[in-house]
Amino acid sequence: MTLRRTLAVVSVAAATLAVSGSLSAYGYYYRLQSSIHHEDPDAMLGKDRPKKLNASVNLLLLGSDSRAGGNAKYGRGHQSEAPKADSVILVHIAAGGGRAYGVSIPRDLVVPIPSCPKKKGPPTPALSLAMFNSAFARGGPTCTIRTVEKFSGIHIDHFVQVDFTGFKGLTEAVGGVSICLPKAVHDPKSGLNLPKGTSVVKGETALEFVRARYTLGDGTDTQRMRRQQQFMASFARQAMTSGVLSSPSRLNKLLGTGARSMTTDRALSLSEMLRLAQGVRGLSADSLKFVTLPSSPWVRNRNRVAMTPAAAPFLAAIREDRDPLATLKPKDGASPGRTAGARPTRPAQSKSPAPTGDEIRPSDDICRKTWG
Repeated sequence: MTLRRTLAVVSVAAATLAVSGSLSAYGYYYRLQSSIHHEDPDAMLGKDRPKKLNASVNLLLLGSDSRAGGNAKYGRGHQSEAPKADSVILVHIAAGGGRAYGVSIPRDLVVPIPSCPKKKGPPTPALSLAMFNSAFARGGPTCTIRTVEKFSGIHIDHFVQVDFTGFKGLTEAVGGVSICLPKAVHDPKSGLNLPKGTSVVKGETALEFVRARYTLGDGTDTQRMRRQQQFMASFARQAMTSGVLSSPSRLNKLLGTGARSMTTDRALSLSEMLRLAQGVRGLSADSLKFVTLPSSPWVRNRNRVAMTPAAAPFLAAIREDRDPLATLKPKDGASPGRTAGARPTRPAQSKSPAPTGDEIRPSDDICRKTWG
């Protein structure tokens, strides 16, 4: 089961740290800082990386399916397996902080996996084509960053990783997250039982919801990814509007939960999070948009996906700090991913048309778009 929940971490950081100038008490700040686990991908990756072209920030959010510690009950049979990042979202914060995008990268995306350095031992060998989420199993956040940088040409500035237990704590800290279902759900596999219409979920129920697959929608991982984008948008709205930020006790709980559940790159300290968050103080709910990397079923295996031709201009727009959604909008009757007036081209690896850029925003009515 996948868990695409890590955009919640950015929502927490941006919504809370932006107003947390009260963290002047050094002891409290130090305890929070010490709670965050750090790795150093910058040192491991060296200089063979895309150039940073502008003042925008690109942050990779990783949802680990690790069964270590308190996560063991979510799959005891998987404890001996290397954890994977089944949830990967590229967050792009435009220069000036006026726009932000959360771009979901499908776990089943087929891409080249480059050779990656490891903390111990020789580098991993490169793979010509493999599932994207295998990069994390091969070399952790460092290999995931290298893989994204290689296929996108985008320089990744930071990463944030969170696990199942951390996700539950974050949903409880904001008082729950509103969802909307077109019909009642009774999922024996995930344990989820919810009525038709709106519900507020948190903790274990929230985790069951984002992990559910076969009893919601068409059972595909692609649709579950979109449903979880809606959950993240609702989480962001709750963090911004629920009064968490004005309540010292709730803010303390949110900050503490977030810190304990995070692993970040060494450069992403609490002070750097605060600096980033202060830079997006003016970000409105309409200016934060969630979308999926343009992809569709792979012709060689319909259970995998491949990038469509629309992905190249979409990623170029992020790289150059332009609006990536503008590249998905048809011009003069053309289809997304195709130049107006040009002859249609067959995708190299995918037959289905590119997505139309139907983005999700925290300002959306939660029942406006289908959740299940």
